[in-house]
Amino acid sequence: MSKRANKKNIMKIVFFVYMIFLFLVVAVKFTGNNMSTVIERWNIISSAKEAGERNLNLKPLTTIRPYLKHFDKSYASTNILANLLLFIPVGFLIPIAYPERKRFFKTMGVCLVITVFIELFQYITCLGFCDIDDIILNMVGSMIGFVVYKCTRKS
Repeated sequence: MSKRANKKNIMKIVFFVYMIFLFLVVAVKFTGNNMSTVIERWNIISSAKEAGERNLNLKPLTTIRPYLKHFDKSYASTNILANLLLFIPVGFLIPIAYPERKRFFKTMGVCLVITVFIELFQYITCLGFCDIDDIILNMVGSMIGFVVYKCTRKS
């Protein structure tokens, strides 16, 4: 196996491990060893859903605007920064692990599929809120990652 093929395989493993991490942190919101918080969140969201409240926002900027207004509050800054920062590696790793996807639109297409999958998973399982604003922020983070990839690759 050539060095290049070996590097590509290692990057595919890194990408796969990062996808597992991303899924656990973003979709399941499992950030520690305590499953009770995940179960509690599921109970709250599914109860609200049964009462007629949907865990869905399809109106762009509905959550981003107030979070930007109150960016000095930890809940707002954490939401925005986490949605951006956690997806920078996705936009960076895809073109490295999958060179056939190194064009901007191909990379962004994969990023979009990943983020929409996470949002739909949250909606269906009641483990979070399906929010178009999360998709927007995730895609901006992925774009930043892609720009970093382009700036750091050898010409």
